[in-house]
Amino acid sequence: MARHVWSEEELEFLKEIYPHYPNREIAKMLKDKFGIEVTDKQLANARNNNGLPKKVIPNSGIYRKGKEPWNKGKTMSEETKEKIKKTWFKKGHIPENHRPIGSTRIDRDGYKLIKIAEPNKWALYHRHLYEKTHGEKLSKNEVVIFADGDKTNFDIDNLVKVSRANLLFLNNKKLIFEDPELTKTGVNVSKVAEKIRQRERKED
Repeated sequence: MARHVWSEEELEFLKEIYPHYPNREIAKMLKDKFGIEVTDKQLANARNNNGLPKKVIPNSGIYRKGKEPWNKGKTMSEETKEKIKKTWFKKGHIPENHRPIGSTRIDRDGYKLIKIAEPNKWALYHRHLYEKTHGEKLSKNEVVIFADGDKTNFDIDNLVKVSRANLLFLNNKKLIFEDPELTKTGVNVSKVAEKIRQRERKED
């Protein structure tokens, strides 16, 4: 994950919550409030580089099955409540970075995403577009590829449905080209190869 440059607002928020929550919960709160995703390593670097206070709870960053919560049977002190109460979200609170359904963004791999449901459900835009245009729901074993290899070309004729097995064949045989017609020919070859493999398995 790329290095994150912390804003003053993010650091102030982090200083308030860091001592009182496990890293997993801190990461979720940061995502809800600022729309950022951070790792345990990035949180550790933030603490070392910005003088964040030490945790007042044991922290491994995760909870394991059977592990007793650190705060089981404990009551939060009034002092601690005062320190962190301004970070609590009231019921119905909408984060400042909230994006409505239909919003789009680009992920770290360069793919366009579209928000399809609350509170934070996103889908690959080209897959979503293919489903809406063709009126079908793709299975987990089906993917949509760009026939010309261009992730920004959302022309419906450039979006081709293939199985994951077909995609593996296309990648292994290097059959995805800049020429969309050549790629589509490669898709047909992969489908024929898959049918041959299925028939061979039945004969065995």
